[in-house]
Amino acid sequence: MFIAMNRFKVLKGSEHDFEQIWLTRDSHLNEVPGFIVFHLLKGPEREDHVLYSSHTMWRSHADFEAWTKSEQFRQSARTRRRQQAALSRPSRLRGLHGAAGVEGRRLCASRRGGIGAVDMSSTVEDRPSLAARVAASPGELPEQIAREYGVSTFEVVRSLPSEQGTIAPGEAFADIMQDITTWGEILFLIHNADIVLECTGRLPPGSFAHGYFNIHGESPIGGHLKADNCKSIAFVARGAKRISMSVQFFNAAGDAMFKIFVGRDAARELLPDQVARFEALRSRYA
Repeated sequence: MFIAMNRFKVLKGSEHDFEQIWLTRDSHLNEVPGFIVFHLLKGPEREDHVLYSSHTMWRSHADFEAWTKSEQFRQSARTRRRQQAALSRPSRLRGLHGAAGVEGRRLCASRRGGIGAVDMSSTVEDRPSLAARVAASPGELPEQIAREYGVSTFEVVRSLPSEQGTIAPGEAFADIMQDITTWGEILFLIHNADIVLECTGRLPPGSFAHGYFNIHGESPIGGHLKADNCKSIAFVARGAKRISMSVQFFNAAGDAMFKIFVGRDAARELLPDQVARFEALRSRYA
C-alpha cells in the first residue's frame, strides 16, 4: 500500500473557498487503476492560517506513479491552480509506504472528498492490524470492515487467512466462469452501497464481445458483465456459525463487481458436490 499526503496552510478567511474547491472539483480518481480512497482533513487553527491535510491511498507506489503520468492527473491541474490562491505557502507532498501492525486514528473517510473537522495533533493509537481484525471476525461482512478501516473490500479479502481466501488474477475470468456453469444452481449476488441483489439459478455459458462476457439462456441469471474490468478474483470460505463459500470478482478500485455463492439444500447446508467443485477450482489457483 502507498499513501500520498499533502499539507495545506490555508489563509484565515479562505477556508470556505478552499473546501468548496475540493467539494465541487471534477474528480477522476475513481477511474484510475490502483486508487483506493481519498481523505481531506481539517486541522487546528493557527494565528494566520488553518491547517488541512489530504491523502490518497493506493494499492502500490507504481499505481500512484502511473496516475501522475495519466490524463486524469493532467485534468486535475486546474483544481491545483485554484487551490494555490487560498494558501499561505505552497503545499508539500509526501509519500509513505504501508507498515504492518500499527494504523492511525480513523479521522475521515469519503471517496468523494468529505471534509471532517478533526484534531490532527491527536496521537497514533494502536489497534489490530487489518489481517488480525479480519481473522477475529469470520462472520462479519468484508464491506463493513472495509468501511471501518478506510480500505477497499478487496484489501479486506486479500487479508484473509490462507485457509479462508485464495486470490486468482483477473485473466482467469473466462476459465472460472466456464467451470461454474457446470456447478448447477448457484446464488448470484451483487452487493454495493445501494443494493444487495440476489438471483438463484444455473449460470449459463457465456461468450466474449467488446470486453463484455455475455450470458443468455433459460436461467434467470443473464446479462452482460464487463469482464475487462475484472482485475482479481477471490475464492472465499468463511463464516461464524455457518460457513459460506463464494467466488468474488473485483475491479481495479477493489470493489466487488459480483459474487457467486455455492448453493444450499433445503436444510441450508452447502451442496457437497458444489463444495468439491469449489475446492478443486480454488486449488487450481492456490
